[in-house]
Amino acid sequence: MVVGQTNQVLNTTAEISLLNIFDPNADLTGGIIGETYNNGTIQMEVWTYDESDPNKRGVLVYLLTTSASTANFAGVPYTYAKNTIPNTDVSWLSNYPDNWASNDIKRAIWAIDKSRYGKSQKTSVYNFLSTKIKLRIFVFTTNAVFSKIKVPGIGIINSSGGNAQFDSNHFCYNLDNSGDPICTIWSKIKSPNLEQKSNFIFAAHRGYWGYDLGNGPPENTPEAIKAALKYTTVIESDITRTKDNLIVVSHDYYLHRLTNYSGPDTDYIYDKNLNELKTLKLKKRNGTISDNNFITFSDILDEMIANKTVLTVDIKGAKSRNDMYTKECIARCDYDPQLNPTNAERMQKEDYMLILRKCIEEANTKNALQYVAFKVVYTYQDIVDAMPPGFDINLLSKILYFPILQPGGDIQSKAQFIDTWYSNAGNKIMAFETNFKSESEITNTSFRRGGKLYENLFEYTYKVTGLRPGTYTEEAMGPKGNVDRWAQWNIKDIRVDVRGDHYYLMSIPYFNISVLTTDRPDIWSQIQSTF
Repeated sequence: MVVGQTNQVLNTTAEISLLNIFDPNADLTGGIIGETYNNGTIQMEVWTYDESDPNKRGVLVYLLTTSASTANFAGVPYTYAKNTIPNTDVSWLSNYPDNWASNDIKRAIWAIDKSRYGKSQKTSVYNFLSTKIKLRIFVFTTNAVFSKIKVPGIGIINSSGGNAQFDSNHFCYNLDNSGDPICTIWSKIKSPNLEQKSNFIFAAHRGYWGYDLGNGPPENTPEAIKAALKYTTVIESDITRTKDNLIVVSHDYYLHRLTNYSGPDTDYIYDKNLNELKTLKLKKRNGTISDNNFITFSDILDEMIANKTVLTVDIKGAKSRNDMYTKECIARCDYDPQLNPTNAERMQKEDYMLILRKCIEEANTKNALQYVAFKVVYTYQDIVDAMPPGFDINLLSKILYFPILQPGGDIQSKAQFIDTWYSNAGNKIMAFETNFKSESEITNTSFRRGGKLYENLFEYTYKVTGLRPGTYTEEAMGPKGNVDRWAQWNIKDIRVDVRGDHYYLMSIPYFNISVLTTDRPDIWSQIQSTF
């Protein structure tokens, strides 16, 4: 097998995390997508290299070649005898097997790390199989054009040498960041695996809180975030705007459920300035008062950075409060479309976009845009159009988005929403939250689109975009059931809302690759291990 052919069309560097590639659930498949003609070939090679001399190759760790056009990742490896493996320093071959298949990158990386250990001074603990290795990636063509390649542990690489799963402005587009824990998390989310019976991503709603019979840490606190890391590296938190236009992390507008506030029931979080809210103490799930205060959006970004985890942000923009039973408006009635049909929806949208912009600007000041994905019910073009003059529009492509489809509605409209997002912002999308309530709801039933039959919206999302569907499973958060942003409690009727029925959910086609926003990552972790 000839390496280093003459017609080089890609030469780029990357970083591979050994923790990533030695994960028991790591995707070790790779390949080439491209077109060949007149007996053409495409060959991809991955080498170690000396960072002090980036042009100097070390040893080959991965190689595939194809002589056929393919629209799916494909390629044929070559089997080398140990003494014939291409290298510029034979000492790195000492731990390779006697015969090595060139698609076995895991075995090659193990050999490199073992040799690293052998070359180390052994004066301190060596973090075996948990460091990072710099690699150089080449593509060579003869009578061929390549579109993409896939390298295990690094990802899908486009012809420009970037990670094809991300916008070119995003931190994770740069392959030198592919070993970063944040990029590893996002790449896993963006790479659903149907072969696994349960390939979920858990987004811990408000962290992991209220355990130990309600004596666990209060929701949306640093302690709740750290507790969730036992189950997931994805946190989902709600944010809203204070009276002085600052951003606070809170699920509720209502102050009495969450805090020791003793004022009128008609005072809400948006009636208070941040310095007033900071004087309040948060309650645990069992109602006892903790030493915790509200945290800001800036504070939660600090937690993401410190814990090397990511955040999906649910913006609680301005809405009216309506009685759960009579539907009569109780508060913020200017935002009620029934009472203010001319302006209410516009005002809701403006409030959402204001909060979104403030969050993006805050994350940018902390160099933390890569840590966040925003849940959104609007289109990407809506977001672009809502940004004011002087706003750096490039910031919109440095974050990810998690478009939400609410229960009910028309299935074709839902599919069109997915299509519009994907066509306008494909690699800016993290996943889609395809919510539903009942077994018979349209999201969960079969439909036709574009001449094809889909079992449900979960399948449509995956087949059309390659991304994960998802849902808010909304398990009961205590003996009173579930609570909305106004602290109105509701006990689920499982006959009309099946989101808390774990075993039923597991029977839904394509549900097994969902992003699950949940208050009970502990339960879903057990379900995942069971299935």
